[in-house]
Amino acid sequence: MVFTAVLAAIAVIAAMVTVPGSKAGAAEPTDFTPNVEMGGRVNVGEDAQAWGSLTWAGPPKDGTKANPNNNVGWAWCIDPLDKYPNNKTSVLYSKDNATKLSIPSEYRDAVIRLALEWQKAIKAGDKAAAGTYVVYMIALVSERPDNRTAAAYTINGQQPKYNNPYDQVNFPTFNGSMKEFTDLTGLEIESAYTPGNKGPSFKKVSEIPEQPADYFVTVVIPVEKNGKRAPGMQRVMPPDQPGLPDDEGETEEPTTSPETPKTEENPSDETTPENPGEETTPNSETTTESEPSNTEETTPKDSTTEPTSPDETTKVTEPTAPVPGTEEQEKDLNPEIKTEASFDGDKQQVVAGATVKDKVHYEELVPGKKYTLKAELRNKAAGENGEHAILGTGSETFEATGESGDVEVKINVDDSVKNPVAAAVAYEKLYSHEVDENGKDVPNDSGDGNFIAKHEDIDDEAQTVNTKWNPEIHTQAKIKDGNRVEKGATVIDTVTYKDLVPGKKYTLKAKLISKKDGETVLGEGSAELTPKESAGEQKVEITVNEKADPAVDAAVAFEKLVSTEVDKDGNETTGSSDENEIATHEDINDEKQTVNTKWTPSIQTKAEFDNAKQVKAGVTVKDTVTYTDLVPGKEYTLKAELRNKAENDKGEHEVVGKGDVTFTPKKSSGEQVVDIKVNDDVEGVIKAAVAFEDLYSKQVDENGKDTPNSDEEKKITDHRDIDDEAQTVTSKMEPSIGTKAEKAEGDEIKAGTVITDKVKYNDLVPGKEYTLNAELRSKVKDETTGDFPVIGHGEKTFVPKTSEGTVEVKITVDEGVTEAVDEAVAFEYLTSTAVNKDGEDSTTGEKNDIAEHTNIEDEAQTVKSDKPSETTTPETATSTEEVPDKPGHGGEGETSTPSSSEDSSTSTTSEASESEEPGDSESEKPSESEEPSESESSESSESESVETTSSEASETSESDKPSDGESTTPDKPTEPSESTEPNEPGTPGDDEKDTPKVSTNADFEGGLREVVAGAKVVD
Repeated sequence: MVFTAVLAAIAVIAAMVTVPGSKAGAAEPTDFTPNVEMGGRVNVGEDAQAWGSLTWAGPPKDGTKANPNNNVGWAWCIDPLDKYPNNKTSVLYSKDNATKLSIPSEYRDAVIRLALEWQKAIKAGDKAAAGTYVVYMIALVSERPDNRTAAAYTINGQQPKYNNPYDQVNFPTFNGSMKEFTDLTGLEIESAYTPGNKGPSFKKVSEIPEQPADYFVTVVIPVEKNGKRAPGMQRVMPPDQPGLPDDEGETEEPTTSPETPKTEENPSDETTPENPGEETTPNSETTTESEPSNTEETTPKDSTTEPTSPDETTKVTEPTAPVPGTEEQEKDLNPEIKTEASFDGDKQQVVAGATVKDKVHYEELVPGKKYTLKAELRNKAAGENGEHAILGTGSETFEATGESGDVEVKINVDDSVKNPVAAAVAYEKLYSHEVDENGKDVPNDSGDGNFIAKHEDIDDEAQTVNTKWNPEIHTQAKIKDGNRVEKGATVIDTVTYKDLVPGKKYTLKAKLISKKDGETVLGEGSAELTPKESAGEQKVEITVNEKADPAVDAAVAFEKLVSTEVDKDGNETTGSSDENEIATHEDINDEKQTVNTKWTPSIQTKAEFDNAKQVKAGVTVKDTVTYTDLVPGKEYTLKAELRNKAENDKGEHEVVGKGDVTFTPKKSSGEQVVDIKVNDDVEGVIKAAVAFEDLYSKQVDENGKDTPNSDEEKKITDHRDIDDEAQTVTSKMEPSIGTKAEKAEGDEIKAGTVITDKVKYNDLVPGKEYTLNAELRSKVKDETTGDFPVIGHGEKTFVPKTSEGTVEVKITVDEGVTEAVDEAVAFEYLTSTAVNKDGEDSTTGEKNDIAEHTNIEDEAQTVKSDKPSETTTPETATSTEEVPDKPGHGGEGETSTPSSSEDSSTSTTSEASESEEPGDSESEKPSESEEPSESESSESSESESVETTSSEASETSESDKPSDGESTTPDKPTEPSESTEPNEPGTPGDDEKDTPKVSTNADFEGGLREVVAGAKVVD
């Protein structure tokens, strides 16, 4: 038997050396095998729910709308408050996106250990255990802090529904505990919520075995169509874990349920929670030949170095206490603590400086052993984060005099609690460095020692202290608008309160009392409030009634605070309709409660045109004056002036109009209109003018005091601001020009003749530069362009001193006008770079069109030659109009008969005429000039052919030089007497040599569209 036991021990050691590690040949997260059977039907039945947070991450199934490419199958979600994968078609859960779970280094051993327990629970079919271990892992590794907080609140049992959108328990199958979590991880949850929403905080309280470095947990990441991590979607853990030990009956530890977790491990010896400190053999092996293979055998720790006798080998049938080295006792203790909290001292409020005395009664402690009570004072009202804030702490170490007894712990309220809190609850935890919770001797010098018991119930009245209230109110009153206590005015009464019960509804009732008699109510107001803190302020508006008409000198605000929910001591009276008086403040001599009428007269104005658009002689400007703080029933006079906004040469703003009005206001504030008439001697249009106002009175002074028997006007106030837009009226400029054109007697309208164009302008801006451009146009329309040809130009730049005036422009007839023109008309164009058409300043530097006068029928704009020019009508063969191919040749009034010596030259020149000028749109294509189409030759010949002399055609071809790319002759372009190119069919020259003709298509080139000197015609 000894030999058998030794062999068994050796087998255990061999198993522990060779078995742990990743699965053979599967070192990557993507090597897992999807499970499609574990959860049964999706969203139907309880199979999946029984496993905890098990969810379906496969293709659409049982009516779900999952991504059809999902291939993960059943898996546990580790981000429970995020969205589930089975109803999101745009998010992919694929094996290819499996990866190693990111684990904070300080929690790695704990998470791997939990994962191993989770795997064993899966293999054993223990659904509740598997789901519970996942909750433990979520508290440590979930991405979102609130997911980790939700798990931590589930573990400590404080808020199982934390942040659940449906107000349901987050993990309904969880059956673990804080103790089990600590035993497995060596960690204690200090707080499930850390300020700033950073998740829970943990404290290491014990050592756990170090896990192999190559172990890892596989998770599948949800991915969007763009290949990026899908935010707000759960990550999932498949049941098959390539990064954890093989599942073929070989494990380091036997499967344990969450109720009996392992409490201690070390790297060399794996232990079970049933037999701490002892090795276990794999399930497939036994240490005796007589026991079945599924019976677990254990050997003492030193079995690896010394053989044991059969008597030393024990069969595990019942778990022992989970604390190593404890001795057997007759019974385990079940310690309990209960508390009763009360204020200690005169301060009866939960506020800085107060002390709470927590009397703790304990049961089933070990007499003679030392214990430590740690107490926290928590706000009974939860904050926005769901936490009950800690308001103070205290601790007390004592020696138990018996199994039961009492001990007091004093808790000082933190200095940060500036305002009283309505109620606070004492939480207590009991620890010992000498014994454990079962009363066993377990020395523990680390941290707080061994956890013994706690009492944490937010609804326990015995643990609760309630603030005793002494409510007070104080006020500060002021007039909202204006400075007079008169009918229609509003008084704002700001009430400062303290010692109200947060969350309870109160009503403030205010009255405005005349200070003169202390009785007359001049107005009332009320406001409801539900304070979030015990101290604060509330505004109440009081509307002054008709009893303050006319205004009174002073009034005092009285306040009363009432409630139907609590009484003066803060005790609840919910359900009662009676108002409880909480506090009052009624002091007729309190200056802070008093509002006084102050006379500070002021006026503001708004000037506008009265059926006019410009500031000019005779126009009326209406000046609407708004006044405040005048004495009702007293007579006042408004005197107004209209001043030019532009300074004159002396730097003054000249008065261009006046007006006044006498009135008696019915109220202290109101409006009065003053009509201001612009002086008749104002010349032209003033661009802008500003209204100045002065207010006078013979009956009162500027302070509103009566001045009886006085004929002297006393100035009350004024409003004089040259830059005030409201006081300003701006002329709407509508510039125009009209002209009178003249020439010297006896002159003809031809080259060199000077026309004097007198231009009258209106609505220009004085002091701004303008430019007048004038054109002289022939009154005979050009039949080709349809325009009246320009035959002369003139320009004048000037700066007007007034908005209206006259300026002369000299127009000289162009040199190209060699023949006298019968009649011509002056056109004018006014521009400016300084202002625009509306008279507004322009800074772009661009020319702005201001006005123009272009009327061909205007007699005033027209000049006539004293001797009309002679014109002749050209003779044409088939057309009544001929366009010469060169200015000055073959022009109007000239005809000729062609000779027969240069017929071919004439034809060739005609064909090449379209390419003689490089600016022509068709001359850019040489092929068109070299090979004219049938439509460009024969058709033109039929409609536009004219008779010309061959000599003129020859002269034209010799004098005009073709541009680059033109080819009208084969060798010498200066000898066009005979064409080297054959005539195209249908072109002139073959059938009509006896009567030479040319086909033409003439048009102007460039911007000049008139037959004058310098113009170019492309034929």
